[in-house]
Order: sequence, then C-alpha cells, then structure tokens
Amino acid sequence: MKNKKISFLLFTVAFFLVGCGKVTLDDVKNAQDTIQKTQEEIVTILNDTQEIESEMSATFAEAIQAKDLHDLSKHSNPAYDNIMQRQKQLEQLKKQQEILEKETETIRNYKEDKIAPEVKTHYLDVLGNLIAQLKTYYEHYEKNIKLQEDFFQKIAEKDATSEDFINGLDELNDDYQTLQEELKSIDQQFNDLEKVQQSFEKEVNESLKKGNATK
Repeated sequence: MKNKKISFLLFTVAFFLVGCGKVTLDDVKNAQDTIQKTQEEIVTILNDTQEIESEMSATFAEAIQAKDLHDLSKHSNPAYDNIMQRQKQLEQLKKQQEILEKETETIRNYKEDKIAPEVKTHYLDVLGNLIAQLKTYYEHYEKNIKLQEDFFQKIAEKDATSEDFINGLDELNDDYQTLQEELKSIDQQFNDLEKVQQSFEKEVNESLKKGNATK
C-alpha cells in the first residue's frame, strides 16, 4: 500500500510538470482483476461475520438459561469478545470497500474508445450501486453493534426490569432484520456485477489482443 501512495504522490507532481498522465487499457485490466479479488475478500468477510453472529446467539441463549445476564456487559464475557471480533470484520470490510472505490475510479478515468461506452457505463453503474450498498451496510452495522452494547449495559443494571429486557430485545431484533435485508441487497448487487463483469472483461481482453496484434 505504501508504494501505491508514493506512486500517486509522484504522479501528482508530474501532473504540474508534464500534464495529466492517462489511464491505459492495461491499467483498466489491472483494476478489474483487483476488483474481482476484492469481491471474493468481501464475500469471505461477510460470511465470517455471519458465523461470528451465530456464536453470539449461542452465548446469549446460554446467559438467559443460566439467568446470568449481568455478566454480558463485562469485558471478560464471550459476548464482548464477539463484538470486538465483528468490529474487526467491519474494519476489513471498509478497507475492501475503499479498494473498490479506488479501482472503480481508475476505470472511470479511462478515456479511450477501445471499450464500448454502454458496457463501461453499465459496469460502473453496477459497481457504484454495490459500493453504496456496502457503505450503507457498514454504517448500519456499526450502529447495530452500539445498540447491542447499550442493551447489554441496560439489562445488567440492578434496576433493570423484564420490560427493559423485552423492549431492548425487540429493538435489536427489528434492527437486525433490517441488516439482513441490506445483506440480501448486497448479494443481489454481486449477482448483477457478475453478469456485467463478463461483458466488460470480454471488451477489455479483446481490445488488449488487438493492441498486441498491431505491435
């Protein structure tokens, strides 16, 4: 990552000296390859997060059975460790989302006509939708984690009532259902991207072959 940042700074200096360097077809190919790898990373992160969530459900169920809800707010409790694990997953998700944004911008800055405009536009539109949905999910999940922490703190208080427990749990469940709907939307965006990605990749590869043939 450091090399990439240094290269960017050098490029910025070169802009003032010799003008803006253009994005090449090879740059587009590299960007698309990175986007595909990033997609795989994101899917892995989301799936791992789901598994960690299921562990939280088991921890919470055990606490209810043991009538030991006060311990849920303690840092030594597995529930707290579970929250920390999911926060780390969110950090990784944000990094991958930023990579998607960077590579998408590279493709957007490709100005030559060797890729059909409608294919490029469609590809960028679907990528933009995916990035926007990932941002929504990330920001909502952060709030959901805070909601869980507040809930555990609330039910651990000495004057907490059964009504506090029921209302808090209902709020958590409703919020989680919304998160699941957002996750389904992300899954749909991945499906949409897979369809347009093939067309875009074909355009890029054919253009590269033509370029190599003329050399």
